[in-house]
Amino acid sequence: MIVPLTKPFLDRNEEEAVVKVLRSGWHTQGPQVEILEKEFCAYTKVKHAVAVSSCTTGLYLSLLIAGIGKHDEVLVPSFTFIATVNVIVQAGAVPVFVEVDRNSFNIDPNQLEKKITKKTKSIIVVDQVGNPCDLDRVKKIARKHGLFIIQDAACSLGSLYKNKRIGGLADVTCFSFHPRKVISSGEGGMITTNIKSIAQQAKILRTHGASISDYKRHNTIKITAESYSVAGFNYRLTDIQAAIVIAQMKKLPSIIKKRTYLANRYTNFLASIRSIRTPYTPSYAIPNWQSYIITLLPGASLLQEELMQKLLDRGIVTRRGVMACHLEPYYKNSIRNCSLPITEMLTKNTVTLPLFPELTVKQQDYVIGSLKLLLK
Repeated sequence: MIVPLTKPFLDRNEEEAVVKVLRSGWHTQGPQVEILEKEFCAYTKVKHAVAVSSCTTGLYLSLLIAGIGKHDEVLVPSFTFIATVNVIVQAGAVPVFVEVDRNSFNIDPNQLEKKITKKTKSIIVVDQVGNPCDLDRVKKIARKHGLFIIQDAACSLGSLYKNKRIGGLADVTCFSFHPRKVISSGEGGMITTNIKSIAQQAKILRTHGASISDYKRHNTIKITAESYSVAGFNYRLTDIQAAIVIAQMKKLPSIIKKRTYLANRYTNFLASIRSIRTPYTPSYAIPNWQSYIITLLPGASLLQEELMQKLLDRGIVTRRGVMACHLEPYYKNSIRNCSLPITEMLTKNTVTLPLFPELTVKQQDYVIGSLKLLLK
């Protein structure tokens, strides 16, 4: 039996949506992008949504718009995908790594103020594996020190924080439509904010700095020429991708429901394995279960890579839980004397198990049975 780590949940609805766009003659950022942005605002209960080419470009634009630049410091967890940290460097700023909570995998508010200096300008929080971070505590610290909050919600579309959907709770929030996320268009992302000026700047910067989009220019009844007052980027989402996401969003409630069901089955059936810890959900959060990560405890009969290899030998694909960015060569060489014991422990002892809407009970039982056999 082969059990993949994940699989995007696509069917004829997405196929038909793409064909419709292909036949329309308008393939780049256009009417479908505008529809998606409006639907995204309605879903996340936020005032403004700006579609971009990826969550990474969304994070980068957010830093630029916030005025983050050379020698500024940005607080960020190391326990995250490296893109979250790379954008800080690309903006000319300096990442300052903050320890995470060993249970939630998210940035530890108790450690934040210890890292703040006169150069600190922003905090990037990450909703790791779809589990919302403790935003109220982060916001209290940020407001005290005048820091701009960017929420990397690449994994948390549809998750709830104190019964509110992620999207309008930070200064800026960025989402991803990568294939490993709960909904996907292959690539793509979304910036959400309740601050109008931020959304306006993002729309200009994503389209080479043009004062008006191609779609709006082509639909005016008078000859209109755009102007370029800033040096922007090509960070546009295509209408083809937008059409896929629109179709995916209609499925989002059912996707999260199925992921939650499968996650609960994992938790219930893995509880008897004493050498692992199943995922923790804070009382303030309802996650979308973008990923299901187990933690190997001291005394486990297999190390992380040994377990992953034995599972792969049985046809089960897994991944390490989350990387520790400060241990990757670039940051290890450029940022000296960085010690994050919890992050380092977690990256060596966490394993991501297969979880996706079309995962069958038979496949999941095979994964559970294999873990019980291997870890005894």
